[in-house]
Amino acid sequence: MGRPAQKGHVQLGHHARLGQVFLVDRNIARKEAMFAKGKRVIEFGTGTGILTEELSKEASFVLSVEIDKKLFERASHVLNYSNLKIINADFFDANIPAKDFDIFISNPPYYLSKKVISWLSKNRMPALICIQKEFAEKLGAKPGGTKYTAISVISALSFSMQKIASVKRHMFRPVPKVDSVLLSLEPMECVPAQEILSVIALLMEHSKNTIRKAVYYVAKQYTGTAREAKEIQSEINAPEARVSSIPPEQLAEIASELCKLCSIHLHKE
Repeated sequence: MGRPAQKGHVQLGHHARLGQVFLVDRNIARKEAMFAKGKRVIEFGTGTGILTEELSKEASFVLSVEIDKKLFERASHVLNYSNLKIINADFFDANIPAKDFDIFISNPPYYLSKKVISWLSKNRMPALICIQKEFAEKLGAKPGGTKYTAISVISALSFSMQKIASVKRHMFRPVPKVDSVLLSLEPMECVPAQEILSVIALLMEHSKNTIRKAVYYVAKQYTGTAREAKEIQSEINAPEARVSSIPPEQLAEIASELCKLCSIHLHKE
């Protein structure tokens, strides 16, 4: 647990230039920090520092990444904890060694939630995130539902998810139009390769078509010819059901087979 080099509460000005809203409820920040106890933590977005401060009180080490220079400078000046490092960078370009950390804890900007999930899946990292309620519903959506999308499939194959708490919109500034959800993500033991997840995303772009048609479209995109796409389609035992009704595990099997067959066709002499 870190100790501050100087006393005082964090009081940083709001800055919405990047489309962000900032948590102002310290009780929620403390609830999030409970998951950091004794751990090495990555935080995406220092923001006003309310979560960063609580994390620093509990974690063995915190790396907080803030893209906005003014927010970075203010937080660096106020949050003087011996176990805290704040860097001014674009999180997704910072090449953070995820394997050196135990958990990702963040209240990410709503518009970057999907990108955060993809990063967590790729790095197979445990996480606690505060995200828009509607997006959380997409993550947990089941086959056949209107909210069942590529991110639903990727999340189901990548994580075991648990809702920790509801976070009302008045707990943020500026006040957003929607409520949020605090969600715990625990990586599955066996997560499909990124290539397979990418193919699943392509298949889900054709969610209103049958899986057989979607296989053809994606195969054609990979091979560049209708003839080879039809050959690949004929080799995959895909049902006539719509893509949107196919369970994640079955989609992963089809995507895996599709990857193999496309690779074979592309390497034909």
